Amino acid sequence: MSEASRRSSTTWRGVPVLVTGGDGFIGANLVRRLLTLGAVVHALRRRTTGPRLAALAGRFASHEADLTDAARVTAIMREVAPRAVFHLAAYGTAADQTDPQQLIRTNVEGTMTLVRALEGLPDATFVNTGSMSEYDASPRPLRETHLLRPGTLYGASKAAASLFCAAAATTSPHQIVTLRPFHVYGPFDDPRRLVPTAVRACLNGQPLRLVSGVSRRDFVYVEDVVDAYLRAAEPREGLSGETFNVASGRQHSLAEAVRLLGRLSGEGLKVLRGGFPPRPWDRREWVADVGKARRRLGWRATTSLHDGLALTLAWHRAGAGGLEPW
Repeated sequence: MSEASRRSSTTWRGVPVLVTGGDGFIGANLVRRLLTLGAVVHALRRRTTGPRLAALAGRFASHEADLTDAARVTAIMREVAPRAVFHLAAYGTAADQTDPQQLIRTNVEGTMTLVRALEGLPDATFVNTGSMSEYDASPRPLRETHLLRPGTLYGASKAAASLFCAAAATTSPHQIVTLRPFHVYGPFDDPRRLVPTAVRACLNGQPLRLVSGVSRRDFVYVEDVVDAYLRAAEPREGLSGETFNVASGRQHSLAEAVRLLGRLSGEGLKVLRGGFPPRPWDRREWVADVGKARRRLGWRATTSLHDGLALTLAWHRAGAGGLEPW
């Protein structure tokens, strides 16, 4: 357990919390941590079961609802009376999720519905999930004050939701904070993403196809990200309306990361450059300035890429939590 977790162990015991997107990558890790800390976890979900939370059946309460159903969401909020709401549900995180209307409905309207459903509740904190996709590329570390110029519809929808949260915080009695995670990796990641794909290539002795040229990422281990969510949900004077980058503050090329993974696996890894088409979010320079999170939240990523990949590799070798490749 990390130092941040030890400091939070008494804070969350017996505390009711609501998590949207608990079936997702970060959400599943957050739900597990909250349960470990003794929180009373409620998950708001579009379906009643999901592979990432299947092993936790009976340990948390599940509420089925569409995020844009204001009456249903408000009723759940009144029933749960959460002390903290962690909003991680999103549409557009997978390559096949491209419907513009659904992007607006889930990412913008859904966020608005949740924030409005806080009205009339006792004091609660609300942690919104933004995205590094809200930013344009920059040769310098990206600060929270950097101009928002998203290059994708997903990024545009997340930027709209983040701006709504900042505006709502000016009049809301509740603490509303947005976190912008960068390239998160670790247990329960989408099997189609880079690190899980590279792990399978290592373990199965298969070549890995990468984009041509140099593409860099600011990799951050998921348990460090969970620490940031817990910190952001703690009531603090003057925090409402703020946005924080959640990243390591260091960038590595994709080739560096997969070569390191190959060495850690002991199997090696053959890389085929140009065997994968470039994506809009592939950048030559992509690193966050994390000073604000360190100063205001007292948070920083403590897991090195070496250690995070080693932990991820061990998790996959142990059976990947039953999460099968999609």
